[in-house]
Amino acid sequence: MKKVLASLVVAALMVCHVPQLAAEDTETEPRYREKKNYLLGFGGMALSNLALFSINKYIGHAEFSRVSSKSIYKNLTGPWQWDSSTFHVNQFGHPYQGYTYYTAGRANNLNALESTLLAALGSYTWEVFAERVTAATNDFIATTLGGVSLGEIFHRIYLDTYTDHRIIASLVSPMDAANDLVNGRKQRPTHSKIKSLTFNFTSGYRVLDDRRNNEHYSKNSYHTVAAGFGLDLRYGDPFVRRTKSIFDHFDLSAGIEGGYAWYDSYIVADGVLFSITPKQGGPSWTSYGLNLHYDYYSNQLMDFSGNSVSFSIQKERPDSEGISYRLKADAGALLFGAASFTKNELQPELKKQMMRMYGVGGMAKFSVDFMFPVGTTVTARTAHYYMIILPETVPDSEGTVLYNISSLSIKQRVNSTMSAGAISSFAWKKTRHDHIPDHDKMLYKISWFVEQNL
Repeated sequence: MKKVLASLVVAALMVCHVPQLAAEDTETEPRYREKKNYLLGFGGMALSNLALFSINKYIGHAEFSRVSSKSIYKNLTGPWQWDSSTFHVNQFGHPYQGYTYYTAGRANNLNALESTLLAALGSYTWEVFAERVTAATNDFIATTLGGVSLGEIFHRIYLDTYTDHRIIASLVSPMDAANDLVNGRKQRPTHSKIKSLTFNFTSGYRVLDDRRNNEHYSKNSYHTVAAGFGLDLRYGDPFVRRTKSIFDHFDLSAGIEGGYAWYDSYIVADGVLFSITPKQGGPSWTSYGLNLHYDYYSNQLMDFSGNSVSFSIQKERPDSEGISYRLKADAGALLFGAASFTKNELQPELKKQMMRMYGVGGMAKFSVDFMFPVGTTVTARTAHYYMIILPETVPDSEGTVLYNISSLSIKQRVNSTMSAGAISSFAWKKTRHDHIPDHDKMLYKISWFVEQNL
């Protein structure tokens, strides 16, 4: 287990350690040199832990916050565990907590590698000193890896929006805002690198199919309606000659919806670690890169989360008169994945017990957009993950998990900023266990949406 943990930490450090290349960018952006403040970076990380600990202990009165010298000694000297806290806490809450550590470094001019180390230190100290329960290996990994993705994204959005939208910027990244307040610093104006920001509102029909050993499970097999909202953000130009630092270009999608006995939420973050465009100019552009992914899917029927690194190809052909297109393909390694199941649903003799599965494996993504001169856009997307469950993480859970989510949409531009359309999506999760029954879940959605491009 120690080898697995060490390997994942090393992987996180490697993907964040990209060379600072010469400015061969097609964009020109002023660079400001400031001294690194390691003390304030460490202080921000420690203060984040103290604030969250105080909230849990004195406001939430959480049992796990009742730490003692005995619990600290146990976490310092004894083996760690793989815990089964709620999926939202483990796979979103902990990465968001990691964002505060990572951004404490970036806000004080530490580079990506130094900030990643700070995130790892913040996660370690939290697990050892701020929780009474046995320290969790999965929380340490999710906090560090997810913190890098969310931290770099929120930090860059903050810098990009601070000058014109200070309140919004502070809400996006409170850690950046707090550090600027402490430093008495106002951010300098920069060239905006946010290329597009779109909000969408959806409503539609959902069909849920839950199967246990190829037999319908009626409790989770039903039809429902739902409504929700989401956003899509594109940052930076993927076709610069060479990127200068991590996440010079990234895509972020997030959304939430609800209905009768139903919820659904997702976060898909894809940032470039390093990319190059060998040939610029001509009718089409092609970029090759190494990307870091943070993917979070959770709904009433199924869930999956993954931190991945991939080789990426992007191609774009703009054409003001004919059909233009944009495509992207990724293939790589799933550094750390997580999924869950309720064990009593598979073994009714057991009391209700939510179990978690953790593993490593592979991933692949593909997306293509076709833009027509009449203002019509057709989009197809698919993402596939294969996870080998790590042994001894959860008793009897050894096996594999397959997760796929695909969609096809068409939209029509109504005016210069608004579009309307329809989207059909399909998701499935196949779990193959060695010692307990197999489990298949499928979700079909059809929605109508309106989107506003800001």
